[in-house]
Amino acid sequence: MAGKVAHLDTLLLPDIMLKDDEDICLDDYRVQDIERVLNVKITVVPATGMGLLYGALGYTQALPPRRRYEATLRSAVGLD
Repeated sequence: MAGKVAHLDTLLLPDIMLKDDEDICLDDYRVQDIERVLNVKITVVPATGMGLLYGALGYTQALPPRRRYEATLRSAVGLD
């Protein structure tokens, strides 16, 4: 797997792959461990179209703190 992501500078990981409020995947792998093994930075994004778009554009400062993104993401970007 590491060879398949070696050319990437960042890997986007949807938040639904993690336990609530923790950087631990549901299979007990830590995000930091995955970063180390794959040798690529991981950015956790909301599992929404907006989360994917902002993550891909590198505009992650507009993303709210993890979990419960749906309601807060719209207000963070002024779509209310």
